Amino acid sequence: MALDKPAVQKADLQKHELTPALTHTGTIAEYILKVIPALRAELKKALDELDAARTLAVATNVKFQDALDNAPDSEDGQALRDWARKG
Repeated sequence: MALDKPAVQKADLQKHELTPALTHTGTIAEYILKVIPALRAELKKALDELDAARTLAVATNVKFQDALDNAPDSEDGQALRDWARKG
């Protein structure tokens, strides 16, 4: 079965259009494979920073609660406790 000339020309045109697309796709895949480790490292760094901030916030809250619990039973101490309850 022989192909007619327009079919051969169409196949050549499709091959011509497909080759750069495949090359471009390969380039994108290579880029993605290079970027993923960098993104993973950035994400880990951000998560570590968030964990450190959370730990600091908890420690600060514990210190504040301790100071609040040990505030004198004076008017100033009561004002501090009232202020803390509003927050």
